[in-house]
Amino acid sequence: MFTNSRAPLPAPFWIAVFALGLAGGCQCKQPLAESKPVAPVVNEQRNHDLAALRPPIGGIPEQLQAEADSRLKDAETITIEQLVEASKVTFETRQQVLGRTVLALFCGTATSPDGFTVTVCEFPTLEQATRGAGEIAAVRGKVSGWQSKAKKKSVLELVARSDAKKESVDAVLAAFDRL
Repeated sequence: MFTNSRAPLPAPFWIAVFALGLAGGCQCKQPLAESKPVAPVVNEQRNHDLAALRPPIGGIPEQLQAEADSRLKDAETITIEQLVEASKVTFETRQQVLGRTVLALFCGTATSPDGFTVTVCEFPTLEQATRGAGEIAAVRGKVSGWQSKAKKKSVLELVARSDAKKESVDAVLAAFDRL
């Protein structure tokens, strides 16, 4: 075998490379009788919760508008606007974020110059808010400075930087509890 020359490699070498490639690429699957279902109850519940929301439409701007239009604005829903007003904490920006990803009708977020961000997600029912809180915790619960609370048909999510003003964070959490 000549590897530094222009002469081709011998045929047995290529046959061995081809055969090993086929053998290494084999992904054997378990028989269907031995395979285990992947939490069908959880998937069914998640699909049921998603069905309670408006179906996804168009792109992100259209989805955000559909979520804004579906807000309930009832006595059992705590909104980002209510929280900002009740906390008496200064917030620089307030904007809408996708709620469907965490089973919510609507999610709004606000950033404080005091070093933290709050998000309030609104849900169609208390039960769905509870499941949404679990979804939020599974997705973002490992972030440093993260904490969450559920009340009525809403979930508060707060992410504080290491330099966040504790009194401002406490004011927001207390305001959520009062609402």
